[in-house]
Amino acid sequence: MKKTLVLFTVIVCCSASVNAQLNGIIDKAKTASTVAGLDVNKVSNSIMNTLTSKLNLTAVQTPKVANAVNTFIQAKSKIIPLLKTNKAEYTQKQTSLFNTLKTNLTAALAKEQMNKFLGLKPSVSTPNVLSNLFY
Repeated sequence: MKKTLVLFTVIVCCSASVNAQLNGIIDKAKTASTVAGLDVNKVSNSIMNTLTSKLNLTAVQTPKVANAVNTFIQAKSKIIPLLKTNKAEYTQKQTSLFNTLKTNLTAALAKEQMNKFLGLKPSVSTPNVLSNLFY
């Protein structure tokens, strides 16, 4: 009986410890997603809302485009600190990321939709949510 009680106590303590550690990891992940003011999920959702309506995405295209956009925004969130420390490197990496995004979108969109997407590039003086893709 003592062994069962001790074993039960050890299991409960370990379980509480694991849960506390997992909550810490989840909090760190949420914090990382908002590094440099870029909330990956919020920005990705805003971009997808815009692209879905502007490009008339189909049900088949939407998850493919969403995956491409989300992957791009996650990668971009990692290079944003370079804007303050090394703008040339940021520009190089942003260009590379955008070219990868275009490749992924070309596979998911019709030619007319891709041309329309490229035409959605906002000017530097009037940024919008799509600026996160182009700049």
